[in-house]
Amino acid sequence: MGDLIACAPVARSVRAQNPEAYIVWVVGERYRALVEHNPHINQILTVTCLTQWMLLARLPFIDQVIDLHLEGRYCQVCRIPLKKQCGNLDITTENYYAHGSLQTSFYLGAGWPPLHEQPQIYFPPNIASRIKRLNLPENFIVIHTRSNETSRDWLPERWRALVARLLAEWQGTIVEVGISSGMPWDSELTASTRARNLRGKLSILETAEVIRRARLFIGVDSGPAHLANALNVPGVILLGSYRAFDQYTPYDGAYADPTRADLIRADGPPASIPVEQVYAAVMARLRA
Repeated sequence: MGDLIACAPVARSVRAQNPEAYIVWVVGERYRALVEHNPHINQILTVTCLTQWMLLARLPFIDQVIDLHLEGRYCQVCRIPLKKQCGNLDITTENYYAHGSLQTSFYLGAGWPPLHEQPQIYFPPNIASRIKRLNLPENFIVIHTRSNETSRDWLPERWRALVARLLAEWQGTIVEVGISSGMPWDSELTASTRARNLRGKLSILETAEVIRRARLFIGVDSGPAHLANALNVPGVILLGSYRAFDQYTPYDGAYADPTRADLIRADGPPASIPVEQVYAAVMARLRA
């Protein structure tokens, strides 16, 4: 999800350079909502696996293919490796962050110039009314505690300690989004009227609308963090070493600006970041 959010501005760039083009975006069905309201796209095709994309990319009647996948990927369904037909094949899944942010490395890999553009989320008109029914308070923080790779996660006990301290020392509400939690929801949290558990209850765009209304986003490097960046919501993001990269910056736009986000970096995995460091960054944002 984060890859798609980071790279979606390419449609805006293609449209600006080719006003009359018929632009088709090919995407996995799970993430269709992230591009289906983009005004720069004419049509969306959904695929169920990477192999389907590889076959579509070879169709002879397509004038230009912009393949935002990185060399080195393979289809997780068919186990067929990606063989890109265009772009820079030297930028791979093993070295992409050495070339810059997600947007920069993916654009370069596709043979497209890096633009460093602010990602955007495009909403259908009914999302706001659906979130209004949740009766969220005006003053709340959104947290996202678990990524799709454990190496990017913080420790559960540290999330719980941070939330407990915020509930004790700050008067707002804490709302958790995502699919599963990276911290224990014990009886104290469950009973609190200032802790809201929305995990597994929201679509991607509903999650985005909740984040858009938040005073602050706190999270690990994840899809919801990219939503918060695209929505220009102030953030505190926990980063550390990831795969072969000791230091990396995923974001262009708001979260590349230290006035909009604190990117807290560990010397090692993000699990080693102390609670006090995160708490101090959060409180500084809340006081600003």
